[in-house]
Amino acid sequence: MKRICLFILLATASLSASAQPTWYKINKEFITTHLPSDSAIGNLEANAVSPAKTVHPVSCGGKDGELHIGIAGGDIVWSNTGQPISALADQENSDFGVVAEPVNLAPATKTAAFALAGQAATFQGYYRLWNEGHDHGSTAASNPDHVLELHPAWGFHGGAHDFDDPASIRPMQAKKGGSAFRGYGASKFRTLLSTLSHEEWLHVYEDDSSVFVELPLASNFFQLPVKVNEVHDVTGGVEASVDVFSNEAHDNLVLSGLRVVANSGSRIAQRLKAHEDIQYLLGIFSVNLRKVTEIAAGHDGADKAVFAPSALEFFTYGVPLAKAVASSSPTCTDEPAPD
Repeated sequence: MKRICLFILLATASLSASAQPTWYKINKEFITTHLPSDSAIGNLEANAVSPAKTVHPVSCGGKDGELHIGIAGGDIVWSNTGQPISALADQENSDFGVVAEPVNLAPATKTAAFALAGQAATFQGYYRLWNEGHDHGSTAASNPDHVLELHPAWGFHGGAHDFDDPASIRPMQAKKGGSAFRGYGASKFRTLLSTLSHEEWLHVYEDDSSVFVELPLASNFFQLPVKVNEVHDVTGGVEASVDVFSNEAHDNLVLSGLRVVANSGSRIAQRLKAHEDIQYLLGIFSVNLRKVTEIAAGHDGADKAVFAPSALEFFTYGVPLAKAVASSSPTCTDEPAPD
C-alpha cells in the first residue's frame, strides 16, 4: 500500500477529549455498487428528495453557494433497501441519509431543483465521506443526519427536470457587488494534517457487511498551495498526485503524495498537468471509500484497525478567486502570513 508522507511544520496540537475522532460504518455492498473501482464519482437514485428553500450565500465557511438536497436513508434506491447505508459504528440501525449539493446554480436550474421536492430523482456527483458535525441534531429534511454526501453534484434528473453541467464545478462567485468564496488556509489545514501524521485519525477495519472509518470533526473548504507530480484519468474525471505547501512560494512542504480529484468537464480538470506549480487549489477533503475497502480488507474487528492515510483525497473546484481565511465566525477573518 502506498503511504502518504507527511512533513510537520509546527508542533502538533493533539485532538482534545471533546474532539476525539468518531467511528462510522458504511455498507460494503453500497460502496461496490455505487462507486467505480478507481474513483468516488458516481450516481445516486432516490424515491423522494427534499431541497432546501434557499441556496447558501457566497462568502466563506458555510456560505458556499451550494443548495442542500436531502435524501432520507429509506428513500435511497438500491438492492438492500431497508438496510442502513451509513451509521455510527456502534449503531445496528440508522436514520442517516445523504445530501446532494449542486453549486453555482443558474436561476433556471434553481427553479428546477426546488421543483424536485417530494419527487424521485437521480443525481451525479462525487461521493464524499467527511465529518462536518452533521451526524446528529438535524431538524431539516434538506439536511438529514449524515456523514456521506454527493458533494458536489453536477447533475440531477427528476420528472421533467434535468440538469447536467460538469462545468458548474468551479470556484464560487458572489452576485454583483459581493466577494468570491474563500476557503480556509494553512492555519487550519496544517493542524488537520499534523494530527493525521501522528495517526490520531483515519484508521479503518471491516466486518462481514461494513467498513469502519475513523474521522475527526473538521472544517470544510480549504485552499492548498500545490505542486503537481503526475496526472491520470479515472472514471468520471482525473486524479493528480500533488505535494502540499503552506505558502504560495512552495518552499514549505506540508504533505507529499496527496491525491487530488477533478471531475471531467470542469475547467480545473483540463488545467491539472504534471510538474506544474499551482498557487492555490480550492476544494474539500474526503476519504475515498474504495480505498478504505481495499485497505481494511483482512482487518476484521476494531482490534485489527489499520492506519489508512492513502485513503485521504482532495476534490478541487479550481483556483480560488480570493484570499484564504483563518476563521469564518463571526466574519471572514483573513489568513495570516505563512510562517
